[in-house]
Amino acid sequence: MATSPKFKKRKTWEKEEMATAIAAVREKRMGYLKAAKQFNVPRATLFRFVNDKDSPIESIINKVIGRRPVWSKY
Repeated sequence: MATSPKFKKRKTWEKEEMATAIAAVREKRMGYLKAAKQFNVPRATLFRFVNDKDSPIESIINKVIGRRPVWSKY
């Protein structure tokens, strides 16, 4: 049985590819699965980003992942 790494890498997709995939699904040129495979992006992430219809694509893609810092910078 193969062992998996303790932690997975996060956000391994390219911003340009995700933006193109979001645009393709929103314009109904292709479905979620086909866009995810063609543009090499996670299907679940693509689904979540496409369903956030109120925000523009640029603001969705540039979202910061993780918790906010507790200590402010000096």
